[in-house]
Amino acid sequence: SKSSTVACYSDILFESMGAPLLYPGSVQEILEFGLHGIAMSRFSSAMVGMKLVGEIVESAGTVQLQAGQPEIVLPDFDFPPGGLAIRPMEMALIPVEERVFHQRLYAALAYAKANRLNRIVLNPRQARIGIVSAGKAWQDVRKALFDLGIDEQRAEELGVRALQIGMVWPVEPGIVREFAQGLETIVV
Repeated sequence: SKSSTVACYSDILFESMGAPLLYPGSVQEILEFGLHGIAMSRFSSAMVGMKLVGEIVESAGTVQLQAGQPEIVLPDFDFPPGGLAIRPMEMALIPVEERVFHQRLYAALAYAKANRLNRIVLNPRQARIGIVSAGKAWQDVRKALFDLGIDEQRAEELGVRALQIGMVWPVEPGIVREFAQGLETIVV
């Protein structure tokens, strides 16, 4: 839902419900992340939300539609006995909480990793400075780098690494560690 009169920040609500949160930064990504959100939900049994900001939703853009795109990769994941889905008439809340906040989120993280929802976009061999952003801010960072003349070759010369976060909660720890390796400064 959207309010034109009250500014709101609903990320905390998704976290409190144990719902992974995707943050598209373009009209194209709204379509792609929407399909990934459905597939992630089916894989992990978790509710999956999308953070949509007005600058993206109320814009126009050209999208590429192709059958089978985005490619959905189902990761190798050890599901617990009985799976991750809701169990009818389950009255004990501790097993439910365990499934929602631990097992489902790890399944969602495995899905995000397998489908590269978070990705290192610029990755020079000798990086010193790292830039992390998500959603609309990612588009702003890309434009700023373009305006500064920083393409892949120039990023290599300057030692600038960039990470686009597509799933802002929970954050995939492996990609963050890989991104931060050897950096002197990280700008988020």
